[in-house]
Amino acid sequence: MYLVERLVYKIFITSKTLNEMGAETDHILLQLLKTSDPQGFKALFQRYYKTLCIQAYLLLQDEGEAEDLVQDVFVKFWQERKFEIVQQSLGAYLTTMVKHAALNLLKHKSRVNRKEKNYQERIDIIENTFNFCLSSRSQTECIENSNSFPRPS
Repeated sequence: MYLVERLVYKIFITSKTLNEMGAETDHILLQLLKTSDPQGFKALFQRYYKTLCIQAYLLLQDEGEAEDLVQDVFVKFWQERKFEIVQQSLGAYLTTMVKHAALNLLKHKSRVNRKEKNYQERIDIIENTFNFCLSSRSQTECIENSNSFPRPS
């Protein structure tokens, strides 16, 4: 949480400067990016990284995941030359990319959690069955009663 508070403070302090740079800087950055100038990408990263990390953190509630996600968005933006389709605001475009990436990550985590819960339920059934068989008087009794065990859904 300390990192996020520090980032918010730095953004607050520099927001006047960033607002003054605004659309003109975005236009210059776009021109640099379109010529494949790595300095343009570096400037873009320096300008938006902190803000995008905060946005990702607010959605994911995990600093490490937020930083990784934002870095992945920048890599995708550069490798897939997404800057060539940006018409107006780089910030808005990157913000949208981060939002969609975070929501997709949350959706994926939700699916994984459901699968883990399902697997755990199956393991519990197997353990209960095994414990029943160990405590039963004979293997024959266990086999005879196995048809009454609950089956996984």
